[in-house]
Parts: sequence; C-alpha cells; structure tokens
Amino acid sequence: MDIIRGCIETRANDLIEEKYCDEAALRTPLGFVEAHRTDEGINFTIYDINFKAVDNGVMENSRISAYEAAEKVWLDNGLSNIMIADREELLQKVQEVENSGKIDDLEEEAPTFPPVYVETGAYARDHGELDAYRESAKLNRECAHAISEYISDNYRDNKLDDSGIKDVIDKFGADRVQTVLANTIQQADWDRRYSQDNKAWANTFPALPDNVYDRVTSHPCLVDGLTDMVRRQLREAEKTTEKPSIREQLKTIAKEIEPKKPKTKVPDKGLDI
Repeated sequence: MDIIRGCIETRANDLIEEKYCDEAALRTPLGFVEAHRTDEGINFTIYDINFKAVDNGVMENSRISAYEAAEKVWLDNGLSNIMIADREELLQKVQEVENSGKIDDLEEEAPTFPPVYVETGAYARDHGELDAYRESAKLNRECAHAISEYISDNYRDNKLDDSGIKDVIDKFGADRVQTVLANTIQQADWDRRYSQDNKAWANTFPALPDNVYDRVTSHPCLVDGLTDMVRRQLREAEKTTEKPSIREQLKTIAKEIEPKKPKTKVPDKGLDI
C-alpha cells in the first residue's frame, strides 16, 4: 500500500512540475513567490502578503522547473507550508499595488527645502552665488522669527508646549531649524543658561558668520529647552524609519512559525485572498 501511495505522490509531483515547468507561483502564510523561465535561467520574485516585492533573483540551473525554483526559494527561507497559487491573479494584484503605490508616492512626496548657505557674502559674490546667499539669509531670519514667535505663543505656566514645533520644522526644514538654533547658542557660548550638551551639539553645525541677526531672541532658558525638544523629536523621527527589511522580517517570523520539515505538496487553486 505504501508503495502504491508513493507512486501516486511521485506521479502527482511529476505532473505538477511538468505543468509549471516555465511559469509558477507558490504561496505560504507569509507571502508569495513567482518564478518564470528566461534565457538566463529561472527569474523569481518574493512578495509579502500585501503583494509588495521584497526580493528577487535568478537561478541559473536550467534543468529545474519554475515550480522547483519557486519551491526552493521558500524552503531556503525556512518555509514549508507551501501551496500553489494562481500566477496570473498574483501578478494582477501586484500590478494593482504598484499602481496604488505610485499614486501614494505622488501624494505623500516629501517637500524639498533650499539648502542652508553657510559661506560668507564675500565668498558668494566671488563665486556667483549671491542669489543663494540672499535667499538662505532671508529664510534664516524668517525661521528665527518663527521660532521666537512659537516660544512666545506656547510658553504657559512655566512650561513650553512642544506639540506644534513640528509645524515650524515642516515649514523651514529640519536642517535650517537646527542651524538657526545652533547659531543662536554659538553666538552666546559664554551664557551658562545653555546646557553643555546643547553647546557641544551646536558646535557641530557650521557658523553663519555674516548673519549675526539670524538668531532666536527668546529667553536663553526657553531656547535651551526648545533645542532639547527639537533634538528629541528628530531622534524619534529617525527611529521610526530604521525598521528591519521585510526580507529579514520574513526570515524571523518563518523561524518562529515554521519549525516543521517539508511535507508532500498538494495543488491548491487560486490565491484565496
């Protein structure tokens, strides 16, 4: 009986590999992999469960089928709960996600800000960069005024509210806000009301030699406190972007939920989305 069952399973696998010799798509609980034959070998692409591509490559072994290549991709990533997916439907979903992503990218495109000009007016004149110098100086003054105004409007009951400082950063850009705060502290390096930590931080920014009026005019203790807030907010913003790659997440989750060895594959219809 075991011999008959083995023959049936072998024949079933042969038929699967024959049917999906040149094109195949497989899925697991964590995503999909699509493979197709080209002149270079078997091209494959891994997609997450949201149909976003996370990795791709080429297997140069021309003797294996697209099905075998796709299967190997999942097995190499530690996944064994593998089922056949509808390749055409998968590619259609992928295209829909890609088109949606392009629209989102246009809508959420980050604003660009003029760079902070750090050279002197004389240097700008000698190098034909007066327009950039003047524009940057103008923005520096506006930024310093906006910060002073923000402090005046948001200091209540011996406390400075930092909930809206992001609006100033969004308007002038993080580089300019930091440079203006840093230069304000640099120009009063003798003032003990600025913390040593903020003084050290300020000295990492280039000085603006000509723009002596591009400084925040609020009380030094409040400027020092706001500098702490800005630095903290920008650090937190950087942390939110430092996430592990989806490929690494797939591997990590796979190790947690797929400890078993591969079983015999059975065809499965559709994506069951």
